[in-house]
Amino acid sequence: MASMMLKCCLFAILTGVLALLLRELQSGQWSMLCVLAGGIVLVTVAVSAFGEWLGQIRTFVEKSGLAGKEWTALLKSALVCISVDVTGEFCKNMGQPFLAHGLEMAGRVCLGVIAIPYILDVLSLLESILRA
Repeated sequence: MASMMLKCCLFAILTGVLALLLRELQSGQWSMLCVLAGGIVLVTVAVSAFGEWLGQIRTFVEKSGLAGKEWTALLKSALVCISVDVTGEFCKNMGQPFLAHGLEMAGRVCLGVIAIPYILDVLSLLESILRA
């Protein structure tokens, strides 16, 4: 696993250097495409590595006693956070900070929507406690 991470780091450095060279040659669109392609390759490697960990995560979930509903919400929340962070940083690096801020706001709204069923469960529990 460590050797794969080292290869990913080297690939990211090479992609960054190539993007800087392309930007210096007044070829901004090629620089952006280079960064985008590098990001896609790194995300693909990360997803394939996640596949290896999936069995271990499944064992952990079975031992933890989390129900399917909670596990799904936790996984969705983690994916929203990671995708918003990576995409927001990409937007900032491309000189679009306002787009990144809008994306972060949309991510917060998505997390709120994921949390609504749990908030309703807590309110229902409080209501039943107060009526008892």
